[in-house]
Amino acid sequence: MHGRGQAGMNPLSKLVKRDRSAGFTAVELIATLLILGILAAFVIPKADSEDSKMLNDMNVLRAHIRFAQLRAMGDDGTWGLNIAGSGKSYTLERNGTTSAMVNLPGEDSATYDFQSTALSVTPGRIEFDDRGRPVGPSETPLTTDTTITPTVSGEHGSVKPIIITQQTGFIK
Repeated sequence: MHGRGQAGMNPLSKLVKRDRSAGFTAVELIATLLILGILAAFVIPKADSEDSKMLNDMNVLRAHIRFAQLRAMGDDGTWGLNIAGSGKSYTLERNGTTSAMVNLPGEDSATYDFQSTALSVTPGRIEFDDRGRPVGPSETPLTTDTTITPTVSGEHGSVKPIIITQQTGFIK
């Protein structure tokens, strides 16, 4: 034997022997993932801020406008939305009156109230004819684009307006 018996060892055996401080153990890895999971459970609910509620409300309004437009194209009357004077809610209407028979998609009624307390939009009525065109009170096609302008109170982000194109009813 040579000294401590290391001279006669296979050179590969040194590679197999590792320093215990050169990596993570499974326990350390699991503990780290567990801590990250607990932190995520507290951080993710805070992502539901007022800004995201405003964006969601505008997207829901856009979808409900499209719904009213599609209903009008499948009917002989006008369909639309009547945005309340406060600008914080709107109601689905058929021929200018509330349609109690039809709920807005994803809602339990024909009325939708904004979830955001900081958002309001331009009050008024948006109506579509059987061709999907935006029309005025006398059911004549509009000659200008209709803009639904959002108003944001407090220190929140900005929200883009919804524009309904004359003649085509394209919603952007």
